[in-house]
Amino acid sequence: MSQTAYRTHHATEVTEALVGQKVTLAGWVDRRRDHGGVAFIDLRDSTGLVQVVIYDEDMARPLRSEFVIQITGEVRLRPDGNENTHLATGKIEITSQNHSFAVDEGSLQGTGLILTHQNLLDGTAEGVACMPDKLFSVQYHPESAPGPQDSAYLFGRFIDLMEGEKKHA
Repeated sequence: MSQTAYRTHHATEVTEALVGQKVTLAGWVDRRRDHGGVAFIDLRDSTGLVQVVIYDEDMARPLRSEFVIQITGEVRLRPDGNENTHLATGKIEITSQNHSFAVDEGSLQGTGLILTHQNLLDGTAEGVACMPDKLFSVQYHPESAPGPQDSAYLFGRFIDLMEGEKKHA
């Protein structure tokens, strides 16, 4: 393993043996492909290429060939039929849902915060609430939901909290 301050592995060290594990890679954008809300980045370092899946196309859109990037994500097997036999890493890909801003659920203990939303793909915390203070926060990617109204319930919840405060004022 080639762990440094910038990475846990080189590109070609990411194999099926690491499926389910979190890795951090650093290198150059070799190629970017956009596919309707999902972007695929071929990340290149001195050892070769690995595919990174980014579920926030807006975040990936500015990336261009030869940009230097660092990616943290979970290693998973590519879906059946999507393997690339031309790459040493062609059986796996790295998913990057939270772009290194994920909340560790264990860090919530003793803070008064409770977990309200959890990402089913990587298990990271995507929503927390502090009910005594009537605070809540949600971080998730709307492109993975059915449409622009997917977060409308949060606004309803916010309005209910504000209406409750008016009654107590």
